[in-house]
Amino acid sequence: MRYLVRILVLMVIGVLSFQFVPASGQGQTEKEPWTSEIADGTVITKQDLTKILAEHHKWIETKEKEGLQADLTKAILSDANLTGGDLQRANLTEAKLWRANLAMGWMVPI
Repeated sequence: MRYLVRILVLMVIGVLSFQFVPASGQGQTEKEPWTSEIADGTVITKQDLTKILAEHHKWIETKEKEGLQADLTKAILSDANLTGGDLQRANLTEAKLWRANLAMGWMVPI
């Protein structure tokens, strides 16, 4: 039980700390809000991704009875901070994860 609580705490911390870090050399004076695009062309924001990951975590924890499996097919998650994120069984087919921080994350193949 303690193990599950630790995992949940790490996942929440990771989701809440999700942030965009611009690549060096872009010459940006202001930090732009992080956005991404998923397979169908929908643009998602940091808040959208947080909701997707929360629903996915619920889907995992309830053994697929509640929530939704994360479908991040072809999502561009470059520079995303996914520290502690629960990505086990998420669909990341052809997702772009360049420079994404996946430290302490859960990734189990489908």
